[in-house]
Amino acid sequence: MLLNGRRVVNVGIEANSSVDLNMIPLALIERGEVPKDGASAIYGADAVAGVINSITKTVLKGGKASVRYGETSRGDGNETAVDLSWGFQAACGSVVSVINYSESGIVNMVSYAPCRLTEVNAAQACTGSSSAIGGCALLANGQRIRFFDLPGAGGRHCAATCV
Repeated sequence: MLLNGRRVVNVGIEANSSVDLNMIPLALIERGEVPKDGASAIYGADAVAGVINSITKTVLKGGKASVRYGETSRGDGNETAVDLSWGFQAACGSVVSVINYSESGIVNMVSYAPCRLTEVNAAQACTGSSSAIGGCALLANGQRIRFFDLPGAGGRHCAATCV
């Protein structure tokens, strides 16, 4: 990943080591480029799969505002974003400034990810899934906890009921 032709440093450790594209406000991007030459020869082994170069705006006269809203086809996971950008140019240079606000809604995994059904006390029960309402988790110390989907309920200990 390049920003104005310069390599962006990865954040994270090992497998989570990747460039966070959320650090660049969308209103600041002028265009994107994908060089077709041998990027790995120039940028090293990290660029074997290719390179993306994000070019930012260097000149902006006046102001600009944009608002975006979207949600999933199930009506959840709503996303809202507001971008305000302004700038001016003088004989000695230019100034470009951007303010971005974004908010993402909740996507309840219960409605998307199925859980494993198991017989518990002669009845079918959703077990072993942290994506289920009241799902279980096994902590490093061997303790099992159940998560409740009720506001303020928190993770209650219920080792007897976690399967």
